[in-house]
Amino acid sequence: MLIDSSTNMVESVEAHYITSSSGDKYYAEILHFVGGKVLVISHNAIALYKSAAAISDPLGNGIIKLATLPDSIRFNMSDTPWVVRHISGFIELIDQYIILILPNSIRLYRGKEDALRNSNVILELPFDGSDSHT
Repeated sequence: MLIDSSTNMVESVEAHYITSSSGDKYYAEILHFVGGKVLVISHNAIALYKSAAAISDPLGNGIIKLATLPDSIRFNMSDTPWVVRHISGFIELIDQYIILILPNSIRLYRGKEDALRNSNVILELPFDGSDSHT
């Protein structure tokens, strides 16, 4: 087998209800990466955190990068789970959206063809927290 579990960058995916700073609860899917970082996908945003514990930090000290999804993309609660499958640095979401984990960033694409060609990036989350170049 060419690809085994040790090449998978995502250790696990969990569904979770997260409480916002305003006290609202919302559904999110949390992807735990090898090395401890986590990616949180909510209905209207994607965020990268230093660790799972950092998600509940009311001051947001553990957030690396947060990006709001464009208005045209909203994940529906009734369509859960949103993560369809993941292998290596490839994460397939519902409605054919693709997340690629690259050496320096995480990128969201509309579909496999865009991801393959690295074109039409919807949003980018740099690992270092700097602004996106897309």
